[in-house]
Amino acid sequence: MNNMLILGDSLDILKKWNEEKKSEFIDLVYNDSPFNSNRNYNILFNPITNTIEEAFKDTWSTVKYIDLLEDFKENDVSLYSFLKSFSYPNESLASYLTTMGITYWYIHKMLKNTGTLYHHCDPTTSHYIKIILDHIFGYNNCINEIKWTRTRNTGSSKAIAKMFPKNHDVILMYTKTNDYIFNQQIRLFTDDELKWRFPHNDYDGKGSYHWNTLASYSSERLDLLKTKNELKISKNPKVKHKYSYKVYYKNHKGGIVISDLWDDIKPVHGMSEEFKGYPTQKPENLLKRIISTSTNEGDLVVDFFNGGGTTVNTCVKLKRKFIGIDINHRAIQITNDRLKNLKLVPKKDYYVMGIPRSSIELRELIDENIYGKQKNSKFALEEITIKWYLKGVIGNKCQVADGSVDGRFTFDYNNLMMNGIVQVTSSASLNHFKAFCLEVLKGTGDLGVYVTFKDTLTKGILKEAKLHGRLGNVDRIQILTFEDLIDNEKQYQIPQTVMII
Repeated sequence: MNNMLILGDSLDILKKWNEEKKSEFIDLVYNDSPFNSNRNYNILFNPITNTIEEAFKDTWSTVKYIDLLEDFKENDVSLYSFLKSFSYPNESLASYLTTMGITYWYIHKMLKNTGTLYHHCDPTTSHYIKIILDHIFGYNNCINEIKWTRTRNTGSSKAIAKMFPKNHDVILMYTKTNDYIFNQQIRLFTDDELKWRFPHNDYDGKGSYHWNTLASYSSERLDLLKTKNELKISKNPKVKHKYSYKVYYKNHKGGIVISDLWDDIKPVHGMSEEFKGYPTQKPENLLKRIISTSTNEGDLVVDFFNGGGTTVNTCVKLKRKFIGIDINHRAIQITNDRLKNLKLVPKKDYYVMGIPRSSIELRELIDENIYGKQKNSKFALEEITIKWYLKGVIGNKCQVADGSVDGRFTFDYNNLMMNGIVQVTSSASLNHFKAFCLEVLKGTGDLGVYVTFKDTLTKGILKEAKLHGRLGNVDRIQILTFEDLIDNEKQYQIPQTVMII
């Protein structure tokens, strides 16, 4: 499969792949799914106006999982019974674990026999997820429970809490079979470590070394070590192993084998250069270790909870193929920008899927009843237009009784902060347009942008727009067609023709 970013629900995409008979094509899955922390994470969207937009709502409090589980029953009765009989502390956790369990059932089918799964979570859910993964992947296929020390700063609240500070995440590593890829990772010695680990040097050209106990040996090896002057015999009769031999640095791996305790990778904080604007972004070094361990060049890595795109970004640098999936528009946008910064070209080096790529495609999706809450879709036309195509616009939290307003933006004009409002419709009419103009005249916004398809515009609508004059050098009521917005990448204008980016 080609390198892809996919806007959509991971479980929906997995179901689609399953229906298409896809299987055993993924080399590595890394999932950093929401941790069930019941928090709303926000990302800074417009630094100029300091407006923020919800990145994702990290909560699993709905009861939709009940229908999800019943619909899944015919796929695997054993897993269905297991998830249904599972003892959950609360409904939120029940929803989270049921959804993740079904998701991993599909992922198991998509992994190659040589493939590996890494599930990144925190200690509040790791033990529950592990039991579910044991059921799906097999108890013996749990290779490691990795602990990543994400911070050493206890902070004032943690320091006074009636518990030890919670400073680590858990990364569960599962394989599908015993025949999996594993490239051992080494942390190189520091200069100080080299000095105390290899303190001796005979200056015979062999370099520095240390003495190591020779617990088992043959007479041939003893003779060889003696001949090379690399053997020492203890004269202390109480010593269990009387032979020691020289271990030279030049014959060593050059470092320490990485264990399941990862305390050498710093997290990403908001002020670091690596931070790209996503609240739960993970460091590249973390993904570099995972990807380097469990894949080779050219292998396919999939992140079903793409987030800020660190997995995808690291894949490019390590010459791996990638698929990044996320239900949040901003996650795909941020990742898309990161790929462009790496000089990748859309439609050549990778594809962005799940988002209409032309006005014709958008119209076809609308005609097929894809969009709208009553038309079997998670994305309404207004939401995807504002979040993906229109730059600098924030959508309404409430879509009911919105007063002809689907989105808002701010701009600076003559040293005054002014407001713009947006209306999105697939079918324009004169009365609908007049209602929108009235909202602007009432002072709801200083500027109005009306978005629709070109063939729905009439002379009456175009004339009505001109009747409301200008703000500076731009029309106060602007009409922006989907054809111009998507196909020609045009945006609305603000006074002095400055576009919000």
